Amino acid sequence: MTALATGFGSRSTPQATAADRLRIPAGISTALLVLVIAYSAMEVWASLASPVISAEALDALITIEELGPWLIIANMIAFVVWSYMAHSNLDSFERHDQTHVHQATIWWWICPVANLWMPFRVVYETARGSFAPQGAANWKRTRLSALAMWWTALFILGIFSVQVSSAMISTALTLDDLEAGLVANGAAYIVYGIAAAAAIALIWQITRAQQDLATLWTGGPTNRAEPHAESTGSPNQVFAAPTKSTQFCTACGHEWASGDSFCGSCGSRRR
Repeated sequence: MTALATGFGSRSTPQATAADRLRIPAGISTALLVLVIAYSAMEVWASLASPVISAEALDALITIEELGPWLIIANMIAFVVWSYMAHSNLDSFERHDQTHVHQATIWWWICPVANLWMPFRVVYETARGSFAPQGAANWKRTRLSALAMWWTALFILGIFSVQVSSAMISTALTLDDLEAGLVANGAAYIVYGIAAAAAIALIWQITRAQQDLATLWTGGPTNRAEPHAESTGSPNQVFAAPTKSTQFCTACGHEWASGDSFCGSCGSRRR
């Protein structure tokens, strides 16, 4: 188990290790999504410039077109691995009463019809658990970022647009029909590329939120006067990290003092 350096000292905890390891699949998924963006850009260029490109360029584009589905599959595998690890980290941060099991990050993507909305709900749960304050009892009510909503809308719109444009091209009977299909294909891949960029931003937004949360658990520079912080009175202050047995007030998140019946911060009765 590796230690998470805090600048004030270091601690080794499952929370820190899990959040730190999340960087690896996040990086792989990001690299593949960048390739998806490049692939989308080539599709846009091929669709809008196809009447004037050379035969050699057309052959190269056909080769790229054949590699496209494999790139999409590799990208989905990397994203699912990241999503599974990120959702599993919710256990480390004691996000109880999760609606979805961790394996749902895999199965919903391959379930027909349901894969149009259920995978996004799992990602939303991961996002809420990552963005909620430390010790929050009502973490499921955490407001989602606009980025998560935009990613969902753009991804679904991009998938449908690509399917429609592909059908227009394959069923074209005249040159005008083919030209209309190519323009639609170019527009569809513009949306698809933007959706891939939004996915990169969302991946790192959640990844960094979990790393910050892990730092709060282990103690460090981002631990700004948390209620459970204990001062040693020295410049090299080390913040005490809550353990699994630590209990917090469900109303305000303040740590319960041993033997107290009422919260010392908000006055709520201990349950």
